[in-house]
Amino acid sequence: MIDKLITACNNITVLFVYDFDVEVGNREKHSLHFHYSKWLGEVYVKSDGVDLARTRVFINPQAPILNMIVGQNEKHDVRFDIRPNWAFFIKPTINVYVDNKLVKTY
Repeated sequence: MIDKLITACNNITVLFVYDFDVEVGNREKHSLHFHYSKWLGEVYVKSDGVDLARTRVFINPQAPILNMIVGQNEKHDVRFDIRPNWAFFIKPTINVYVDNKLVKTY
């Protein structure tokens, strides 16, 4: 019984936490890790394990946009555009732009 409850709680948590990786760069590669937790309102982006951006979203209709420059010699403008849906339990749309070109939608 306890095992089923723990599994159910873990499944619900997964519904509200969005984690994914994006690779940026041609010669100078960087691995960006994106994390968004609807439960805690926590949003952060890490590049090669180092924090690039961190914020909190407390109200569901907010649409946070995270902008950052990635790279030393080969610089890229990266933007994460989070579009929440009208209901808390519905997955948001997260668009990733590199140099103003849409590269991925989650």
